[in-house]
Amino acid sequence: MCCGWHVARRRAPEGKFRKTCVAAPRQRAASVVCFGSAAICRHAVMMDIQDLKALFPDGRYNDVYLNMHLIIKPYQGVGPITFGMTMDEARAALGGSHKQFKRGLAKTFTDSFGFGVFVLYGLENTCVGVEMGKPSCPTLFDKRILNRPYCEMEDWLKSKDADLVSSSTGCKSFEFGISIYAPQKKDNLNAQVEAVLVFQKGYYDQK
Repeated sequence: MCCGWHVARRRAPEGKFRKTCVAAPRQRAASVVCFGSAAICRHAVMMDIQDLKALFPDGRYNDVYLNMHLIIKPYQGVGPITFGMTMDEARAALGGSHKQFKRGLAKTFTDSFGFGVFVLYGLENTCVGVEMGKPSCPTLFDKRILNRPYCEMEDWLKSKDADLVSSSTGCKSFEFGISIYAPQKKDNLNAQVEAVLVFQKGYYDQK
């Protein structure tokens, strides 16, 4: 399995077995993925679809994958979020609790959800961007972005967007409407990507 995860079988209190993903010695993240008999932990973030195919041979892996991962659709949205959604629509799409706040001197609101997802709203209170960090797992073209070496992700994006814009803390692709953030990049190109912002067309023109 990828990323150093393997599947163990543990006995639940009621005497039944449950499958649990635990970190092998070469793990790349600290998250633990738990599978119960009926529910799947929403914070299960470090598995690729190949792992899920092995765990769910009955075909349910696709539904599980979509619930666990946030698929980036350039200039359209992320996962269940579509740019242009109202606050109520975005909150209903993601579910769970949220906290609303303003960043610094910003005039617009941001919703913080408990699984590393921040929904950014514009002056008309509609979604203009989505920022993601751990424990969420955003993917672009089936490639996981967070917790990978920055240099790997920059090279990969450059292979798809020759006009990639680099900065001291990350890079930005206007081809795909995505910006990745690695604050330690200046000192270490192998530093991990810590956050990714997906934005709608014209997002930076409004700032």
